[in-house]
Amino acid sequence: MAFTDRTEKGFETLIVNWLVEQNGYEQGTNDDYSKEYAIDEIRLFSFLNDTQPKEMEKLGVNSSNQKKRQFLNRLSGEIAKRGIIDVLRNGVKAYPADLIMFYFTPTENDLSLFAYYFFKNTFLLIAKTFIFMRKNHAHTIFTCCR
Repeated sequence: MAFTDRTEKGFETLIVNWLVEQNGYEQGTNDDYSKEYAIDEIRLFSFLNDTQPKEMEKLGVNSSNQKKRQFLNRLSGEIAKRGIIDVLRNGVKAYPADLIMFYFTPTENDLSLFAYYFFKNTFLLIAKTFIFMRKNHAHTIFTCCR
């Protein structure tokens, strides 16, 4: 009979393995995660560059750290103001670009470019992104993005 790890770490490992192996999530690392903007910058920019290279070129974020920070501040502000669901549904306007942040599920017979881009949506899991203190109790944040 196999030993089952019933600790928090064991439970976390079961969840991570199931999401990655059974549901197509990518497992991110804490190093990829920006605590300042609460986002995985590597995967965000990979997705945007893969799906919208012309819009990203307009923004200039790939050639200037200042423009990259300006965009991340804009994105962070839009999420704070409108909420993550609205930003995913309606995208972000960051002059002079208009960015799509999520591609919706295509219909069965949809062979458009948007159907192709749907499969570029990133399914990401970062376990134990950070621990914060609240009233002397540590809480683990378990981040899942789909």
